[in-house]
Amino acid sequence: MLDIIIVNYNTRELTMDCIKSILGHTSVPFKLFVVDNGSTDGSVDMIATKFPEVTVIRNSVNEGYAKACNKGALAGDNHFIVFLNSDTKFIKSDWAQCMIRVFEEDPKVAVAAPKLINQDGLITGCGVVGTNANPNVRGWLEPDSPDKYNEKIECVSVCGACMMIKRENIKQLGLLDERYPFYFEETDYCYNARDKGFKVVYTPCTVVYHYHQGSSKNYSKLAQWAGIGKKIFDTKWAHMMNDERVYG
Repeated sequence: MLDIIIVNYNTRELTMDCIKSILGHTSVPFKLFVVDNGSTDGSVDMIATKFPEVTVIRNSVNEGYAKACNKGALAGDNHFIVFLNSDTKFIKSDWAQCMIRVFEEDPKVAVAAPKLINQDGLITGCGVVGTNANPNVRGWLEPDSPDKYNEKIECVSVCGACMMIKRENIKQLGLLDERYPFYFEETDYCYNARDKGFKVVYTPCTVVYHYHQGSSKNYSKLAQWAGIGKKIFDTKWAHMMNDERVYG
């Protein structure tokens, strides 16, 4: 039912923990792909040795997050695709069923994402709401509790640290725009989906740990990538910014 794609770049311990959590908390049939972006920390060989059931795709250089995700997605053939940051960890065995159910309940859903909390119990993802021109990241770094943001809603976009899409929609939507080196690729996909009449949904039916910025601590490089991504995004989706529909 499920192709799970982890992108790894010198995050050996985080990726190992992420894989363990998937193997221990996924109760639907799945294939797991780790796409490595030219790591030098020994993570690729360790993953291949410790987890022979994982398909490892090796890039000789860092090809960027979006391109690596796409390479993993195209290597699979299952109905649903999950893009994962290496700094995520599953804690509930029904996470996949709960997210798949969102698609089964409404065929117009193209993207679904769960509630994300960090190692300190603070919210790092529960849907981006508002309008296309004025998106609002809900609940950012608020202390989590079961009664917070506990309703499924349509969103402007969601956090791509854990994001599920449908393979059959690739024909209409394509995959992630590979021009984005890091950041904005999930937002771009969400705008693309809504622009073509699909829905983007946040579902609180499961919680996933997200060790925010665990996968990269090169902040100057992140800022550079964010600047590149914003220019691409602003140009590409300028035609949507006059739509005043409110999401969430």
